[in-house]
Amino acid sequence: MKTEKFKKVLSDKNITIKEVAAIIGVDDSTFYRKMQCKGKKFTIEQVTKLVKKLELSISEANDIFLMIDSHIR
Repeated sequence: MKTEKFKKVLSDKNITIKEVAAIIGVDDSTFYRKMQCKGKKFTIEQVTKLVKKLELSISEANDIFLMIDSHIR
């Protein structure tokens, strides 16, 4: 996850970590750990819920949640 981009989206949409944590059914501390990739990562179901709630385009979602190395073809 590209944490800074995700935080910018939340800021732009005036949504708190507490709110997005509730969307995917975890507490704040678990969400922060997932965001920092410490412990379990986000599930596809959780990412889908976030993308829908935040009204992200496919491009935005891919940019934030997928860690694709740009030099791999």
